[in-house]
Amino acid sequence: MLLMQLSSCFRLDTACVWMGELVHKIKKHKTQQSHMTRIKIKDFEVEVLAEDDGSYSIACSELGVYGVGKTLSEAKNDFLTVLDLHLDVLRRQAVNALQVRV
Repeated sequence: MLLMQLSSCFRLDTACVWMGELVHKIKKHKTQQSHMTRIKIKDFEVEVLAEDDGSYSIACSELGVYGVGKTLSEAKNDFLTVLDLHLDVLRRQAVNALQVRV
């Protein structure tokens, strides 16, 4: 089992190159919402598990984001896709909450 940290300001402290792609995607989301002035910072653990059948699972239980694949690359792509969708939903919910107040 390999543990990775999703750390402050949505940057990743890990030696894995693919996590840099995740940082880029999260920074892209952050810059698209440039009108935001505050960000709540929190660390998240991401687990990469090699399954008995040779497949891989990637999990961030705190966010409810999971990815699976026959290869590590497939699992990474699945995880990034799910994370991207999750962040989109959170952003929409935040925008809707602000619109209701106005």
